[in-house]
Amino acid sequence: MRRHTRKEKFQEWLSSPYMLLIYRLLAILLAISISRWMLYLFNSQFFHQLNLRQATGLYVNGMRFDLPIVIGLNILVILFYCLPSKVIYNKGLQRFIDIVYVVVNSLAILLNFIDIVCFNFFGKHLTIDFLKILGNSDEVSFGVIKQVFFDYWYLLVIFILFVLILIVV
Repeated sequence: MRRHTRKEKFQEWLSSPYMLLIYRLLAILLAISISRWMLYLFNSQFFHQLNLRQATGLYVNGMRFDLPIVIGLNILVILFYCLPSKVIYNKGLQRFIDIVYVVVNSLAILLNFIDIVCFNFFGKHLTIDFLKILGNSDEVSFGVIKQVFFDYWYLLVIFILFVLILIVV
């Protein structure tokens, strides 16, 4: 009987389903963090009174909110990895969890990107007021939405890159 070397055990552990869960959670946490910096960079005119040190402090404080959000959004994925290993290795369930992970986290990133654009117009984060404005068809027309997509096309490209990274992870 062949004994596994320490290196083989470590490589096996790195490719385990539990490490995949950690990779996935870190990937979405990183994506949300990057989108927060993007909000700051794309709307720097609202933050002119902040220096880089203060902005970094706000960023670190924001991470306290990101972690529970990431865990909450991915609770189904996390619970899946708590199941017995026989279930975790089921290909059909793995595919379902992959889809849930990508869809749920893509929507979260999309909301952050919408927040980047809305912050420029409202001077504050996305709130329920935004939904009220969308519901009021007199204020928001298809032409306005088309113009926003035209003006912020690069955010759509970046969003697609974020989603592709989630798919790869």
